[in-house]
Amino acid sequence: MKKRGIMVITGSVFILLWTLVPIGWSVLSSITSERELTSLSVHLVPKKITFDNYKNLIFETKYKGVITQAAGPKFKRAAINSLIVALLTMCTVLFCQALADMFSRG
Repeated sequence: MKKRGIMVITGSVFILLWTLVPIGWSVLSSITSERELTSLSVHLVPKKITFDNYKNLIFETKYKGVITQAAGPKFKRAAINSLIVALLTMCTVLFCQALADMFSRG
């Protein structure tokens, strides 16, 4: 294999890891209990998987004994807004790519 090919593969692997490791860390942190996250011992994979953080985000109205407004409606609206923006962006990119392809073929 040529030196350029090895550099392209190495760069691609680096960019892939640079992108996916923070996403993986966020997902693992979201399914880890608060006690395990704040403990002094570090684990790459949680000892006990819990979805309490998601339950608290959507349904819970108490946080550490303090009554608060549930984040559910706000989170739901924010998630829908993000989905709309992502879909519109994807449609715009696909439309522009089709136009560019059409104009390039003359």
